[in-house]
Amino acid sequence: MALVIAGCAGNETHLNMGEKEIVFPNGTVFGGASKDQAAALAQILVDSHNQHMAQMQSLNDQLRASSEQNRETAEKALKILEDLSRAQGSGEITIFFKLGSDDITDGSLEYERLVRFADYVARESRGRKVHFVTIGSASSIGKTDRNAILSKKRAEAPVAIIDKYLINIPHDFYQINAVGDMYSPRRADLEVHYRYQHVRIIGFYETDQLPPLPAGI
Repeated sequence: MALVIAGCAGNETHLNMGEKEIVFPNGTVFGGASKDQAAALAQILVDSHNQHMAQMQSLNDQLRASSEQNRETAEKALKILEDLSRAQGSGEITIFFKLGSDDITDGSLEYERLVRFADYVARESRGRKVHFVTIGSASSIGKTDRNAILSKKRAEAPVAIIDKYLINIPHDFYQINAVGDMYSPRRADLEVHYRYQHVRIIGFYETDQLPPLPAGI
């Protein structure tokens, strides 16, 4: 699946991914975009990343090419959502785990950090729906398939906690699965490995005005 952007200033811009299309008016500026577009970008991010991870081990040249296209699509969609999160002030948080764990223990420092983040996002929502992208990670210690499962569980770990504290706030989740240990160095001190035991949570609000497309998209 490829990311195709067509259009110039003053014209509609179309973002296509397979059968999915989002229309952005006014060229490279997302003025007048529908409220579904932020969520659609999040879904494109999830689909592209997960397909990239599923294809990257293939020995088939065609699948490898498709995997690279999916990786580029995911990176561009993530960049747009990061810009949106910063512009809205909703921000993001990284929650860390013990080695081999996917538990955010009630009453722990990481639990309290997550609750404060959820509370802040809820207060600032002002009636808007909140979208969360969760990206789990593991270090390269242990078997790769086990780390992929662990990163998926870590992406799921914040969901129940956020649901609890946003019970009266409309919200949904987009989970990046199968990240595993792909970003973790293979040979590093234990202190370095601890940095990859985490879940990254990016929050952003439903909106009809997204930030500009990144240069070169």
